[in-house]
Amino acid sequence: MRFIAATNQDVKRLISDGRFREDLYYRLNVMEIDIPPLRERIDDIKPLSAYFLQKHLPKSNKKITGFTKEAMDILMNYSFPGNVRELENIIERAIILEKTPMITPESIPQSIRLLQIETLDPDKLKTADELIKEYAEKVLKMLGGNRSKAAEVLGISRTSLWKILKEE
Repeated sequence: MRFIAATNQDVKRLISDGRFREDLYYRLNVMEIDIPPLRERIDDIKPLSAYFLQKHLPKSNKKITGFTKEAMDILMNYSFPGNVRELENIIERAIILEKTPMITPESIPQSIRLLQIETLDPDKLKTADELIKEYAEKVLKMLGGNRSKAAEVLGISRTSLWKILKEE
């Protein structure tokens, strides 16, 4: 008979602290498998997400085929302190909430979307000017291209909006 056991504790430290029996450790520890946390295995996020989508989809009676690029980017840039179980819960929740054929950012918990800037890859960071321009473009698009209304909503003049949008 074989047992597979997992822990998030430092068992060797527990032994030295007298909180775990050393003889039991050596009986259990025939073969140690070290699996790094999900945040260190970013390439595993896409296939795991696809797996969890297929696992939980049948219970939902929905026809979701995958993830939008934006939704997957959010998942890929998140640090997953809850590891693989957290990813599975996020996907299951997204399936429940999703109203379209693809998992969108809106179905991912807001707390994760808000934390995205804290977990970004340093190589993907944007300058303040890039963020301002991106935000202005989103507001303009949301208002159907009405520059006067966009400037009003942003609290700036039309000239300032024009300069922001013009910058390369």
